[in-house]
Amino acid sequence: MTARFVRSGGAGGGWTGTVVTTLAAGLASPTVAGDDVFVAADHVEPPYGVSTTLTALGTASLPTRIMVADHTAALVGGNPPASALVHTPTVTLSSNVTAVNTTLAGVVSHCEGIIFSAGTGSGQSNIHFNGIWYLKNCAVILNNTSGTSQIRVTSLGSTRTTWDNVPATFGSTGQYLAPAGGEFLWINTPNAVTGTPPNNLFASSSFGMMTFRGVDLSGLPGRTLLQASQTGGVLLISLIGCKEPTSWTRYGATQTSDFATIVTERSENGALNYTKVRETFYGVQTTETTIVRTGGATDGTTPTSWKIDTATGRSGRVKPQRPFKSSPIIIWNDVISTNRTVTVYGIAAALPTNADIWLEVEYPGSGASPILTTANTTIDTPLSTPASVATDASSWGGSTTPFKLVATLNGSPWPQPGMKGPMTIRVCVGGSGIYYIDWQPVIS
Repeated sequence: MTARFVRSGGAGGGWTGTVVTTLAAGLASPTVAGDDVFVAADHVEPPYGVSTTLTALGTASLPTRIMVADHTAALVGGNPPASALVHTPTVTLSSNVTAVNTTLAGVVSHCEGIIFSAGTGSGQSNIHFNGIWYLKNCAVILNNTSGTSQIRVTSLGSTRTTWDNVPATFGSTGQYLAPAGGEFLWINTPNAVTGTPPNNLFASSSFGMMTFRGVDLSGLPGRTLLQASQTGGVLLISLIGCKEPTSWTRYGATQTSDFATIVTERSENGALNYTKVRETFYGVQTTETTIVRTGGATDGTTPTSWKIDTATGRSGRVKPQRPFKSSPIIIWNDVISTNRTVTVYGIAAALPTNADIWLEVEYPGSGASPILTTANTTIDTPLSTPASVATDASSWGGSTTPFKLVATLNGSPWPQPGMKGPMTIRVCVGGSGIYYIDWQPVIS
């Protein structure tokens, strides 16, 4: 592994010998896979006047690392000492004309201290992440006011982009993040969205897997997470332990196709840590604190239930063969070769049928292999006559008709658990309505 040095002023301070004057040169030959590239903290990269691709020669097994450092510090073993590294966005890589894209390619396992900035004025200029890049303590800026500029956080199925404490700055309400396959992970970022809040954080043509952990998105008040009329392809957006805006729309109100799923866990604007949301084309599951079952689910302080709404804005979409499925409830089953009964309690305006709502239970039903058995309490075929689910006498804080969903694992038709292991329970809704579910199952 060889250290490469980049400084617009050339050699100086503790850096002697070959010091190139641009990052593009620092990443190019003779740099090889696994080399470290150190950029001086006082480096001034010439603005890009044409579309530019910065390609790191790193590979999955020998990735490149890019670090900003104080060039006056004496080298230790050919490298700057750890104390010389800069842990804030410091060196700017920018384009200064319109219609210019900056593209990042190759494999970089650590890039720290760099500001990626695109364009100026009103012309479109974009930033594209096309490889596998891990940015830490960096910044990404659309420094133009074009309403069509974008940060393409992924491109193609082989792309994986990670932003770790990396804020994004936008210059127009029409700008957005544009995942195009692959995986995007955004973590540990306060004040994540600055500048002009975009109307939609993700465009309607997005697809891939997007995960946010510990990201402050409160800079998007009144905006939309995913633009309406999603057409790009399968998209999963997960928000885990994030700060949301005071008010916003997660799932564009006029989504017309079953492409996207949005999941949030413990993400709120206020001092709450128990909320859970799952939103799809077929319905939305939210956390309820008023209509709850007495003696039911709680986080230890606050009793809660799940409100599943497949009616508001989605009436007619759900069917027994294309249901809304709740977040999974996962428990550990320690009892095998014994009849087990899984019960989940709910309440609605009227007693539903097993075509309206039912249980799906996955568990190891064989003692010879870990292959899953799925118990499903809905109608057998699309032409079967639905039956009412079981009534219940539980006390709830609202609505009118309590009920219970029951799956009996006794060999007829579903086998007893054959191995100890996790049991995954989902509530499936195939009818248009509003249902409140106690997410604390009873296993007997």
